[in-house]
Amino acid sequence: MSRFRAGCLAAAVAITLAYANHFRNSFHFDDSHAVESNLFIRDLRNIPRFFTDVRTFSSLPSNQSYRPVVTTTLAVDYALGGLDPLPFHVDSFAWFLLECLLLAALFRRILNSDRGALFGAALVGLHPANAETVNYVIARSDVLSALGAVACVWLWAASERARRLHLYLVPAVLGVLAKSQGAMAAPLLFLYIGLIEQRRSLRELLAPRALWQALRPALPAFFACGAALLLELKMAPSWVAGGGSRLHYLLTQPWVVLHYLGMFVLPVGLSADSDWTALESATDPRVFAGLLFLVLALWVVARTSRSDATRPIAYGLLWFFVALLPTSSVIPLAEVMNDHRMHFALPGLSLAAACAFQLAVERIAVSPAVRAGAMASAALLLAAYGFGTHRRNQVWRSEETLWRDVTEKSPGNGRGWMNYGLTRMARGDYAEAERAYLRGLELAPGYGYLHVNMGILKGAMGDPAEAERRFLRGLELMPRVPSIRFFFARWLDQVGRSDEAVSMLRETIALSPGEPGAHDLLLRILARRERWGELETTARETLAVRSNDATALSMLQLARERLSAAPSIDALLAESVVLYRERKYEEMLRVCDAAVVRRPESAEAWNNRCSALNALHRYAEAESACGKALQLKPDFTLAQNNLAVSRAGLK
Repeated sequence: MSRFRAGCLAAAVAITLAYANHFRNSFHFDDSHAVESNLFIRDLRNIPRFFTDVRTFSSLPSNQSYRPVVTTTLAVDYALGGLDPLPFHVDSFAWFLLECLLLAALFRRILNSDRGALFGAALVGLHPANAETVNYVIARSDVLSALGAVACVWLWAASERARRLHLYLVPAVLGVLAKSQGAMAAPLLFLYIGLIEQRRSLRELLAPRALWQALRPALPAFFACGAALLLELKMAPSWVAGGGSRLHYLLTQPWVVLHYLGMFVLPVGLSADSDWTALESATDPRVFAGLLFLVLALWVVARTSRSDATRPIAYGLLWFFVALLPTSSVIPLAEVMNDHRMHFALPGLSLAAACAFQLAVERIAVSPAVRAGAMASAALLLAAYGFGTHRRNQVWRSEETLWRDVTEKSPGNGRGWMNYGLTRMARGDYAEAERAYLRGLELAPGYGYLHVNMGILKGAMGDPAEAERRFLRGLELMPRVPSIRFFFARWLDQVGRSDEAVSMLRETIALSPGEPGAHDLLLRILARRERWGELETTARETLAVRSNDATALSMLQLARERLSAAPSIDALLAESVVLYRERKYEEMLRVCDAAVVRRPESAEAWNNRCSALNALHRYAEAESACGKALQLKPDFTLAQNNLAVSRAGLK
């Protein structure tokens, strides 16, 4: 085995040891709607659908991005272990480790040094900032998109056949289909060709003739990545970034990029969910500091690009900035800063650091002892980063440990307080949960999720009036969030308002067909209320999304058995008349519901239902039922009379 391969094996072992304590960590953040509540990933037969329907990515409409490669890997993970986090974390880590090994191979070509390449790749693999990505399952999109870009540049650099057959485009396109930032593979390839292969300085590269000579071989990558981006735009035209002012976002980003550089050097303030807000004034000193940093960084790029020895530093710094363009430019995202966004940019800084370290060692290592000391210092730095990663994994262990850390490091984050409150509520500590929710509402009074969780808490504490008020407020603030409707429906069912719950659940499924909780609860309510026709239809709809859903299969069988043994429509109508005479209106309504399900086009069934509802003083529902009867039979005198009773009751 060559020394380089042995070094790669040692680096892989070190990275694996650093992450050895993360494989049992729980799901977090967007994992809830993209993994845990996503019915589509529970059936491998949905894989072709992932490439044609953005609704399969998430049960939350506002987060339905086009990332079919990611969803496919999630479906495979689910097939291996259900919602056990272990296969999901193993899968994410395997892709991350592959990325690190490819970086070692790429850095070796750029630096022409085994030692420098291994140091740079190990720096990426052991850096604590990457724990924010590797521990966050749905952030696999960052890993896969970065891996696509790395593989694209490496294939171009390592294989003449890959160039000739355009095989390097395959990982680039797959990277874009994992996350749009993968399209940065094209400019990274262009810069590699111009700076590393053609050995031009930045100034030379910007000359028209040299620019075209570097751009022309990279054009297929630009076309392929551009086509993949256009496909994403076509498939998910309604995706909402969620940010505010574009100007304020842009003013903030130079300061954010400077923060990322600081976290690369000293990653001691990592937060899973920061409380950063956009800078609102161009005179803010942080705007000036960020812009000054960008100017100095570009000056360093220009200077280091002049020499073959230092040109990898220039390429690494440009990689850093190019990789951050999708999240730090014109599209204002809901969060102005997020530490897991550093993942794609870290290889660039690691390459620059590896080159600088290599040059420093060559210049100062006048004796074997000095060289050994330098190597020991590098090993100590990597060990410290690996230890930091191991400790950061512990923070991501559970929802409670993660959100406690967020409230400590980002005390102005309303979402952080809400999620910490959720962990306390799960433990039955209602007083502490309420305190956390109230603190969150002070910081984010317009955050609908906070109101809904307060509603759940108040329901558990026996305050139905306040619970309903909170649910309604959450629904008012976030009317198109399916989970809010689901939790409201679940509470309605718990307090005996099952008809309202059924209506709310149908709205939930209309917004998000992949919401498993809504399907399951609706099936159970319909079965409990013996609405067999609706149960059969709903079970079929659920099975269209997940063909092996055990609950839906059992409910479908139950509905068919009961429908086959159900009395005729005439018998049901006759029974309803008898029950009306006996003033058993609730039982009459149940029989009328069965008659309507059995024959929806029966005006008599709708009219009898109207009579029962009038007798129960549920005049609004009665008016609707009589309206259905008259639509089917406009000259139906009994229905006209019952409608008059309904309208009189509504006055």
